[in-house]
Amino acid sequence: MAWWLAWWACRPDDGVLDVGHPPPTETGEDHTGVVVTDPTFGDNLVALGSSPPAHMITATLFLTDTTVAACTASQMVQIYDLALRPDPSLFSTVPLLPPARTRCQHLSSPDGQWMVGTHHGDETGPAWVGLFDVANPHRPRMTDIWSNGNVQPEGVATSPDTVWVAAHDVGLLRFQPADTRLGDPAVWGDVEGNAYAVALGDGRLAVGTVEGEVQVLDLDGQRLATVSASGPVRDLMWLADGTLAVACGSDGLDRIDVDAGTIVAHADLPGSALDVDVLGDGRIAVADWSDLRVFEPDDLALLATEDPSTVDQDAALQGLSARGSQIVAADWQEVRTYAWDPSVSAPDLRLDVPRVDLGPADAGVELAYAVVVRNEGARDLHVRDVSVADPAVTVDRSTLDIAPGGADFLELRWTSDGQPLATTLTLLSDDPDEGTTALSVTANAPGAGVGDLVPDFTYVAFQDTTAYSSRNLGAPALLTYFATF
Repeated sequence: MAWWLAWWACRPDDGVLDVGHPPPTETGEDHTGVVVTDPTFGDNLVALGSSPPAHMITATLFLTDTTVAACTASQMVQIYDLALRPDPSLFSTVPLLPPARTRCQHLSSPDGQWMVGTHHGDETGPAWVGLFDVANPHRPRMTDIWSNGNVQPEGVATSPDTVWVAAHDVGLLRFQPADTRLGDPAVWGDVEGNAYAVALGDGRLAVGTVEGEVQVLDLDGQRLATVSASGPVRDLMWLADGTLAVACGSDGLDRIDVDAGTIVAHADLPGSALDVDVLGDGRIAVADWSDLRVFEPDDLALLATEDPSTVDQDAALQGLSARGSQIVAADWQEVRTYAWDPSVSAPDLRLDVPRVDLGPADAGVELAYAVVVRNEGARDLHVRDVSVADPAVTVDRSTLDIAPGGADFLELRWTSDGQPLATTLTLLSDDPDEGTTALSVTANAPGAGVGDLVPDFTYVAFQDTTAYSSRNLGAPALLTYFATF
C-alpha cells in the first residue's frame, strides 16, 4: 500500500481573511439543513469496542466466533478474544520465526485450527509465507516458514489441504502442507500479469491483478474466464450467487459476473477500497481506509458507514474480517469491533472532516470555518449541546436538529492573537454509539503551513536535474510525503 500527504505552500501576500469552508448563509440567517434524496442509511453498523493500542495492525481474520488473529508490524501475530465485548482482549502473541523478522500482511485459515500468513518483502524484511498452529489460541505457534528473495507473496487462500498465494509477477504459488510443514511450493495455474489477491469459492479460484484483471481458474489451474475490473485489485470475495465483490483501491468497489464477463454493479468510495468480506446475510463489508462501509450485494447500494477517526487520530482501516453479524477491522493502531444490525433505526452523526486547521493569521485577523454536520441515520438527529474548550473560539449555535439524510453546519470564528491555537469542538447528540463527538481545532501551528512561503532551497533530483525555489517565486508549490507499507 502506498499513501501520500500533500499540502500547498503559496501566496506571497500576508493576512488570511477566511479559511476553510465558507458558511452557506450569512451569520444570523435561518440555518436549514440541506436534505439529500437517499435516506437509506441507519445507525445499524454499531461500533462495539477496540483493543489497546498495538503496532500497525494491517489485517484481521476470524478463527472462530470469538477469536480473531491480527497481523502486526512488530514481528508477531496476535490472537484476540471477543467473548468479553465490547473491547477485544489479547489472548496471546506469536513471534515470527526467522527470517520473518518483519511484519505480517495477509492471513487465511480454512478451519480455525491452522492458518497461513504472508508478507511481500520490503525494506523492513524479507518476503515469506508462514504456517501457524492456532488450535489452542492461548498457545499458538508458528511452525514453518518459506522464504525466497525472488518472490513477493501477497494475498492467500486456503482449503483444508492446499494453500494458494498470489505472488506478483510469478503468478500463483501452491503449497500442500503436511502436518506442520509447508513444503516446497509449485508455480501453479494459468495466470498472467501481476497477481495480488486470490479467493477460493465453489470449486473455483479468482485471482486479482495489479493491472485490474480478475482471472478465474478451476482447481486444475485452467483459466475459465478473464474480466476487467475498474482498477487494480486489492482484494476480492466470492458471493453466494457466484459473482465476485472486488475491492479496486481508489477506483471503488465492483460486483463482477465472471460467467457473463462483465461488471454488473459499481460503487465509488471516498477512500481506497483495500479489503472486502461478506456478512452472514450476504451484505458486503469494505475497509475503505477512511471508514468502514456496508453495501447491498445486488446493486452495491450503500447501507451504512462508520468512521473511527477521533479528535487525535485519523482512521486507517486496512483490513477487515466478517463472520455472521460481526466485523473486526484493522485500524493500524487497534483492532476494532462492529455489529451489523439492519433492524436498527437511529440517527447517525457524521462530520465531513476529522479535524479543523484554521491556518495561519497575524494578530487581529479573524478566521472562520463552517463545520458540516450530517445525519446519515434513519431518524432525526438532535445535537443538544455544542461547545468549544477555548472560549476565544466562538460557535454560532449550541443545538442542531437534522432530518434523516440531511446536513447542517456550525460556524466557528476566532480572532488571532498571533499565537498557536489548539482546542476541541465537542458535540453531544442522541446518536446511540457516537453520543459524544470531538473535533480538534488548530491555527497558527508551528512550522510551514498552508499559505506560507516555501523556504529557499536547491534540490538535485534524478539524472542531475536541479530545482531551485528562487526560480518559482510567487507560484504555488505542492510538497508531498510518500511512504509504503
